[in-house]
Parts: sequence; structure tokens; C-alpha cells
Amino acid sequence: MVPPQIHLAQNAMPNLGLTTAVLPSRAPSKGAGSEGGIGSGAGGVGSGSGPGVGPGRDGGIGGAVFRVGGGVAAPRPIVTPDPAYTDQARQAKYQGVCVLGLILDAEGRLRDIRVVRGLGMGLDEKAVEAIRQWRFQPATRDGQPVAVLISVEVSFRLY
Repeated sequence: MVPPQIHLAQNAMPNLGLTTAVLPSRAPSKGAGSEGGIGSGAGGVGSGSGPGVGPGRDGGIGGAVFRVGGGVAAPRPIVTPDPAYTDQARQAKYQGVCVLGLILDAEGRLRDIRVVRGLGMGLDEKAVEAIRQWRFQPATRDGQPVAVLISVEVSFRLY
């Protein structure tokens, strides 16, 4: 199975081969998996379960990174220290919101942090520094912690 947005190229090549070739008497091994899977997983390709590819499950691809919704409960921030201001932004009295995209893993650790909508004046870097200090309770699916792709808004306000 492949995701529906993947379109396979049409092969206009002629079929080549030996018409007298001997075919194996039994199907070649698909690996250690089960339920028709290929590899060590069940039903899919790789180590996952279901029709997915890789270590995902239920049709996922890759490391089972989910999005919030559809049975996936959002992670909960526990510790959220405020970001530091840069001197340049403070002098300009510059305020705003920096949006970061990241993956929060099943243990509540952040990875793959990237700036989605930046502010400049050094505040993007300060937002990343601050978010690395945040602590989260992981997202859950069916009561089990899962990795999720989320967006986090880091606000810069002068009081």
C-alpha cells in the first residue's frame, strides 16, 4: 500500500525475459513478519504493524509520528519558562509571536525544532532556546504515549 497522494509512473517498456525460465516451485520468503507482511512486522513493510511502511502502525509511514486529533490527545505543557529578549528587540520595543514546529516524542522530549514563522532581531534563536527548556506531558493515543508533530507559539511581550 502507498499513500493516495503517491502516483506511480506508467511503464511503457516492453516485457523482456526468457520465456523458458523456470519459476520457483514455492513463493520466496517475505521475511520474519506475519499477516502477509514483508520484513519483521505484521501486515506491512518493515517492522511496523498494519498496512504501513517502516516502524509506523495503522497505515503510517516511518516512526509513528501522529497529529493531534482523531483519537490523539494533545500533549500538555508542564514547565514553560519565558524566552529572553535580545537587546536589539528591546531597544526597538519589538513584540510578536514566533511559531515553532517540532516533534514531541512519546517520552516528552523535543526534537526536530524548526522556525515556522519567525520574528527576526535574534528572537527566533531565543524562542528555540526557551522551548528547549519547556517540559511536556506526552500526547496519548488509546491511553498510550505517542510522538506528535505540533506547532508551538512563543510570545515576546514587553510589559
